[in-house]
Amino acid sequence: MLEPEELVELHRRAPRLADLVRQGSRRSDCRRVRARILLLLLERRAPRGRRLRRPWYVPGAVARVGAEGLRRIWPDPHGPPTLRSMRSHLKALSDLGAILCSPGDWLPVTRDPLHPERRPRYPDTIHVIDRNSWAVWWARFRRYSPEVYRRARYSPDRWRQTFGADWAAGAVRQALAPLRGILERRRAPVPGGAWSATDIIRLVREPPESALGALAARGVRFGIQAGARFLLEPWRLAGALALAALATLRQSPPEDLGAWVATVGARASRYDLAGAIRAAGCVNPLNQE
Repeated sequence: MLEPEELVELHRRAPRLADLVRQGSRRSDCRRVRARILLLLLERRAPRGRRLRRPWYVPGAVARVGAEGLRRIWPDPHGPPTLRSMRSHLKALSDLGAILCSPGDWLPVTRDPLHPERRPRYPDTIHVIDRNSWAVWWARFRRYSPEVYRRARYSPDRWRQTFGADWAAGAVRQALAPLRGILERRRAPVPGGAWSATDIIRLVREPPESALGALAARGVRFGIQAGARFLLEPWRLAGALALAALATLRQSPPEDLGAWVATVGARASRYDLAGAIRAAGCVNPLNQE
């Protein structure tokens, strides 16, 4: 079966998003609509790292658009999906981890004194999650902090308190909050030789939060920037630790494991780190020591 041309174009621009659309439905018409939604968002989102044209724009997102806004800018001459259908597609894309919806700002209107709880907002802002590291972090956040997300979902004030103006940057701060004391605590570094290959390889298989905590418990700490990188891209931490384990097996352990892992994790290529993880997985360190 031929794929819709919108899905082919989406695969060219963002293969991860196209794969999610394919996973979400086998129906060609459904795939076409969802791919078109994502293409619209990619074309219209505000840039990151540059001055924004409007103060209410959101870096990397399409602000104040929501389902109704998408219907207004829909490019199909035959008309957009119904409002109910559009909301259904947006929910499906959110559940798949392709987008993230945050609440629009409060409208500058006088509130009804009889119903002060009713406070109208601009339409939702829609963020495209086109990086694997963001997708991993967001899935983990929604799983382990559902109440925090639920409270922030419909309140722009709570959303800014939790994530700031840029949710991706806020994601780093939120993820680091429980670890900030560990990462900043000053301890004497443990020489690389004090670590066995068994210890290090065990950390390779741990989630990044657990691995960072275990390292900190033995005096190995990282700065906030390195800690953020390892949380958002866990493969960097796993790969650097795997390389440290292999070096230890070769009788050339790093003198300062923390500094070594931070440097290698930042500079080594994905190819080299992935190869080290595979190699470490094939080694039985219990038979090498």
